[in-house]
Amino acid sequence: MLNKWWDGNKFENFVLISDIEPDRGKWLGYYLKIWGDRYGFNAEIIGGTRKILHEKIFITSNFKIEEVFTGEVLSAICALCNIYYYTGCDVVISKRMEPQPTDFFIRLLEENEDGLSFQASQSAEKRPRSPSPS
Repeated sequence: MLNKWWDGNKFENFVLISDIEPDRGKWLGYYLKIWGDRYGFNAEIIGGTRKILHEKIFITSNFKIEEVFTGEVLSAICALCNIYYYTGCDVVISKRMEPQPTDFFIRLLEENEDGLSFQASQSAEKRPRSPSPS
């Protein structure tokens, strides 16, 4: 039965989530965004959590991804996953999105930069020293 619990996981490198159906997409999409993170996640087990860092998650379904997920969840899943659609004769592959910030977005960041990130990255010896109390 498909659920959010990771009891019984033995730190496998590969995870299989099989036979996803549209009626599960709404709640499962939330978890897939967490589980698909490349830095691992705190998996829920009965009585606590366990840190899991897997190499890949494989998800199977008899439905197209657009039939299972919608809206922002669909966009997020497409950004996380390579999608292989078997048509009966061929396999159509959609590689995960590699989003790049637009020039407009970069310009907005530059225009609204307040210097905090620059100051935080300066080494201690280059930071201005405040006068010491005498």
